[in-house]
Amino acid sequence: MRVEKIDNNFSLSEVYVNPESVSYVMENVHLRRNLNESKEAWPDGVSQLHRFSTIHMNGHTPINVVGDPALIEQKIFESKKMLLKG
Repeated sequence: MRVEKIDNNFSLSEVYVNPESVSYVMENVHLRRNLNESKEAWPDGVSQLHRFSTIHMNGHTPINVVGDPALIEQKIFESKKMLLKG
């Protein structure tokens, strides 16, 4: 799920990533700190236990997503395997 900040609210939206465009994935500790410390509105279902990552892609704006880097990497390349089988 993609995390976006609009005004003083955060929103989640589904996102699909081309695995071949991914340069690297890193943990986004700033978003987690913001979740734990801020009074800004976060979507229902997002808890202080969630971790966040930023996906950096070749020639594109980075995308902030819910999940630790290992989970995000697994999901990106798991979907690539499924596409190759199909």
